Amino acid sequence: MVPKLPILGLLMASPLLLATAACVGPPESGKGGPSKMPERTTLTCPALSGDLSGLLGVDPAIAARVARVVRLTDEINATVDALDRETRGACTTLARDLSPQPVSAAAHPCQVAEERFVAFVKSVPQGASFELSVRGVQCGAPKGLLEQCAGECLTGTSGVTSALACGATSGASCSGALSFPNASGACATQCATRALRLSTCAADVDIALSPGAEHLAPVAAALRRDLPKIVGLGVDLAPRAAGLAKDTLTLVDELASSIDALSAGSASTERRVVSAAALATCAAPQLAEVVRAGASLETSMERTVSLHRVLTKR
Repeated sequence: MVPKLPILGLLMASPLLLATAACVGPPESGKGGPSKMPERTTLTCPALSGDLSGLLGVDPAIAARVARVVRLTDEINATVDALDRETRGACTTLARDLSPQPVSAAAHPCQVAEERFVAFVKSVPQGASFELSVRGVQCGAPKGLLEQCAGECLTGTSGVTSALACGATSGASCSGALSFPNASGACATQCATRALRLSTCAADVDIALSPGAEHLAPVAAALRRDLPKIVGLGVDLAPRAAGLAKDTLTLVDELASSIDALSAGSASTERRVVSAAALATCAAPQLAEVVRAGASLETSMERTVSLHRVLTKR
């Protein structure tokens, strides 16, 4: 999918947008004197939340489109940041448990953890053995919070819940494929994204040390503690997180289409055209940050999958 980045770029660089950002109006004509420009003032980007129809001077349908993009942008940004931090944090912990050496900021911590695990396995004394197996990997999110997410997204009212179908349930946790039968496509995407952020993972980690390898027991205990989160990220969450990159491109397209709707058509007014330009300059940087964060998360997920393969010899 090729996003409509040229549309956003054109608006952000256009004289109209520059005039909007500086809030410059037409020249004031003095009687018998030369025209003079009004004083320049700085544009303060408004909070893009709630009912935007009055703020943007457009009908509720277009305002709802803009609000949907803003909500999804906030949700995806929060999710990719949380997953990236969690992934880097888990790998940093494992790397430190495998070696007291500092974790260099120049390399991704999951790459450092992978290299240290390989070195650790090679260090097992000859004649001793170290066997590791991981089973029953499962990640889930609180079902009640996801039902609340769907209900509030659909109605705009706090405390409302909507139906949720889970691929599997364990107590109050929902895992596997998620389905929101009453939710719109936008709300389903928003809540599936939130599910990634709220998910916690569990796994059965079995480590067998042969006679002669008893000194490795502290590292084995650390691996039992660290691995459930890492293998959960690598097996369950990574494939779903990969879809966030596609979602960020969709958001760019949706924002561009919303800007088109604001500035096009016979009913277009000067206020709507100016609103379109202001929306581009206020919302585009936020989208750019989401795309950047998504790229960082993609790198983390790739490193986690590679680490998982080394850990489980797959």
